[in-house]
Amino acid sequence: MQDQKLILDAETSRQSALIKVDLGELDRLFAADLVHIHSNGMTHNKTELLKYIEDRRAFISIHRGPLDIRIYVDTAVMIGQMQSQMRGSNGGLINLEGMVTQILRRFDDGWRFVHFQITRSQ
Repeated sequence: MQDQKLILDAETSRQSALIKVDLGELDRLFAADLVHIHSNGMTHNKTELLKYIEDRRAFISIHRGPLDIRIYVDTAVMIGQMQSQMRGSNGGLINLEGMVTQILRRFDDGWRFVHFQITRSQ
């Protein structure tokens, strides 16, 4: 149960850091070998994603539904719905809703995200 709480805490921190554009916190939460797949299929590694987040400053709000967390020793898979309100590149608002799969790995200093993929549901 302790690991589930730590994983949920990492997800809460990820959401907050995306909204605040806290690149230091995101750097801490993302593993060096992160693969992030956006709803449109665009794929970023950790360095590319941090730059993208810094440039776009897109997230206004993020809401998660119930999360199914499965822990396999030092790896966890987290699956659940996500709804985000974001700033579009043209200045308009985008509402993104989809199913997210995240994979985290346990490191000596805590759980870090190694994979994120969202499939749009609308």
